[in-house]
Amino acid sequence: MSSAIHAEIPDQLWQQAQTLVKQGWASNMEEAVNESLRRYLESHQDALTEPI
Repeated sequence: MSSAIHAEIPDQLWQQAQTLVKQGWASNMEEAVNESLRRYLESHQDALTEPI
């Protein structure tokens, strides 16, 4: 299952992500965004599991 999102991304971040795709680090922008979100969530796992 997957979900679609709409997000506004600052131009500089968008350009950096496009550069990574052009250099082959991701096959397309969707993959770049998915990988970025996955890495962000992994690096903040402790905060995600803390009680509110």
